[in-house]
Amino acid sequence: MADPVTLIISALAGGAAAAGKEVVSQAVKDAYVGLKKLIQSKFESKPMVSATLQTLEKKPKSPDIQGVVETTLLDVGADQDKEIQAQAEQLLAVLEKENLLPKTLYQAKVEGSGAVAQGPGAVATGAGGVAVGGHIQGNVTTGDKDQGKS
Repeated sequence: MADPVTLIISALAGGAAAAGKEVVSQAVKDAYVGLKKLIQSKFESKPMVSATLQTLEKKPKSPDIQGVVETTLLDVGADQDKEIQAQAEQLLAVLEKENLLPKTLYQAKVEGSGAVAQGPGAVATGAGGVAVGGHIQGNVTTGDKDQGKS
């Protein structure tokens, strides 16, 4: 399961993107508006929260705007609020039921020697490593067979 702030951002961005479509169910609209209003009411003394949510509605798929919303929500402690988390989970469930969640997108950056494994069933090994899958029989030799010989 995603960390609380990622859960909330995913729900808000998904809800804003879906609510902006011409044909979307009332359940999606209600769940999205419910989450947004809950967050705004809990942090009405923090005008930046409402402002960032409005910006997200204009460009819900923008990673930069999502990052600003994430920072804002973390700053006010929205990620610690169980009611907000529950409302976000409810919105994500509605979006999933109506097949409105974006497809999974993976992004990674590797520097130096290393490896990245992302997605279901992914395997990674570091420099000089060996990944073995499936059914293996017999001897398995790894590394440099000439290592240690002079």
